[in-house]
Formats: sequence, structure tokens, C-alpha cells
Amino acid sequence: MNQPERYFAYGSNMNPERVRERGLSFERVYGAVLPGYRLCFDKAAKHHAGIGHANIVFAPGDEVYGVVYELCDAQQICL
Repeated sequence: MNQPERYFAYGSNMNPERVRERGLSFERVYGAVLPGYRLCFDKAAKHHAGIGHANIVFAPGDEVYGVVYELCDAQQICL
């Protein structure tokens, strides 16, 4: 049996409806913590000057809370 492809999501991607709207299908979703990273808003928006989108950066001792989606098909996302 193959291991499911997992996708860690944070910020607005924690909303399952938003993820479905983006074309991802999943079997299961559950809460998760990503150790060694922190959430920041330094990813520049392409169409809105001065706005930052959520991003995660390496930060030993910190952690990011999110969810993990078990995807139906690993080819849904670019790895």
C-alpha cells in the first residue's frame, strides 16, 4: 500500500473549501504543528502593492500551527 501524499497548510489554506476551490482533492485533513519554522507575512503580493502574504521561514525553537491534507493524487501539486 502506498503512503498518501501529504500537504501541510497554514493561513487561509487551512480552510478546506478554499483548498477544494484551488483544485485539490483530499481524503483526510487533521491538525498539525511544524517545528523549527515561524509564520511571517513577507511574501509580496503580485497584484496589490504593499501587501504581504503568509509565508513560513526557518526559525529554530519556533513552530507553525496548521493542518495536513492527505491528497487523493500526489500529481495535484508541484513538488
